[in-house]
Amino acid sequence: TQELLKMGTAAMDKSKRRTASRSTNYNQALEQSVAAEKVQQYTLAFEQIQGATGIEDIDQLVNTFVTAEDQNYTLFNYVNEVNAEIEKLEDQIMAIRAESE
Repeated sequence: TQELLKMGTAAMDKSKRRTASRSTNYNQALEQSVAAEKVQQYTLAFEQIQGATGIEDIDQLVNTFVTAEDQNYTLFNYVNEVNAEIEKLEDQIMAIRAESE
């Protein structure tokens, strides 16, 4: 009886290992499939960007985007400063009008 119990337990362990191995293989295949799909999406996006910009070199493309982002940030800050100055001047105008009435 003990021997049969040991054999049954060993068979169950072997079955669990096979199931775990299949699960691991499935997960790895799924991860590879997802990664391949992402690479395909990035490749398509890069080709669209290349077509729109005419820039073939990825380093040049990255530098162009970084430069544009820096310029946009600078302009954004400038607009905020100008808006703050406008508000300040409008407040001064209102104060002067209130004094003259």
